[in-house]
Amino acid sequence: MDNNREELKNKWNKFWGEADKIILEGETKNNNSWYALSWEMGYEYWKEVFDKYSPGKKMLEVGAGVAKISYYIAGLGYDCTMLDNSSKALDVAKANFNNAGLKGTFVIGNAEGMPFESNTFDLLYSGGLLNYFDDVHPFIEEMSRVLKPGGLFSATIITSKKFSCQTLGDIQIFLSRLLMNIIKGKFKDIIKNSRRNFPFYENSIKLKEYKKILDKCGINVMVSTGANPFPAIALPKILRPVYAGFMKVLMPFWKWFDRSNSKFTEIWGISYNIYGIKRV
Repeated sequence: MDNNREELKNKWNKFWGEADKIILEGETKNNNSWYALSWEMGYEYWKEVFDKYSPGKKMLEVGAGVAKISYYIAGLGYDCTMLDNSSKALDVAKANFNNAGLKGTFVIGNAEGMPFESNTFDLLYSGGLLNYFDDVHPFIEEMSRVLKPGGLFSATIITSKKFSCQTLGDIQIFLSRLLMNIIKGKFKDIIKNSRRNFPFYENSIKLKEYKKILDKCGINVMVSTGANPFPAIALPKILRPVYAGFMKVLMPFWKWFDRSNSKFTEIWGISYNIYGIKRV
């Protein structure tokens, strides 16, 4: 294993070791937050896609992290295998499965060289993985390899480097942190310390580029669209349920947005949702 890969693995282990409890929990028990509502909408969206297009229930989640999607899908009767290079993340995922009485297979490995036979899985999902690499072709090619012909490829891809509604949210977060640092008298490196501080590189690949790569790797793309029309923002704890209530009122719009497959959603959405069928 090269130094860069080892360093990246260590960073992810550190990230999962220090993550907030709500991120680590299998269930989103309290839906009075942007985070929990975003997951709930994602669960509903992907359940619809999986139930409609997957030829079977043998699923692989690549770059699973703490495996929230697999946790939910396993509860619906799917046979879930989860792969990640972080032992910390998979330990949390395994504990969540055990606590819920769910069965799953947990594999430590790298997404560009997975320890599975070709044509193994009916369904493959990858959430928040491809956006961390400049060259995503080897990863998608490997995902296509382990997917059965006629199997369903699906992915959620974070889009923080392009303009979206989260761009406006990030401005609000920055201004809120800046104000708090001023109030607390923390003036040293105040601009730097008020900015979003995410420790991982993120690419700027456009949706049309992902579609081209998927086609080259044998995936017929059915849908490629933006998802989630509401940004994460910084709010005092007392106001978070108010923002959640606003989003709940607009839930029908949110559902329409995630399923409209339009240029508007591609531009405004926080992430991309993309899925297709492996050619026979």
